Amino acid sequence: MLGVKLPSGEKLQLYMSRDKVEEILSSYEYIKRRNIYDYGFMDLRYTDDLLTFIYCREDSGATFFNGLGIGSTDYEKYGFEYNEGKKYTVINYKKAGGKYEQIEDYDSSLEFKEGIQVYLEISEEDKSVTTIAVHDIYCGNRMEFDE
Repeated sequence: MLGVKLPSGEKLQLYMSRDKVEEILSSYEYIKRRNIYDYGFMDLRYTDDLLTFIYCREDSGATFFNGLGIGSTDYEKYGFEYNEGKKYTVINYKKAGGKYEQIEDYDSSLEFKEGIQVYLEISEEDKSVTTIAVHDIYCGNRMEFDE
């Protein structure tokens, strides 16, 4: 879940270089708002010229590399839990031995590239995924993104 696949087949992955992302998305227009690159269907942010925040809205049709994505209702098989009181669910990962492993709690002490958070917004009506996001925990916690 380190990245997303757009309906066009393009793939974006955390820590991909800004140059590579711009090459992949060269046919799309965006609006830059401070440190957010808003493509209309998706927002991106960078830290040290690396992609550290991907937020895909309902109209993007995006999926994570494992197939979980916008419109999915089978998110529980991926470890996410639906909570009646919330419209979202998250899973946190910590890098261990070169791989990211799920951790129970959000760890704000993690450094750059040591942890990621995967976020889903869930529709109350049909319990389907309406938003998917993935970001570096360090950058998200400290709001450390390139301007």
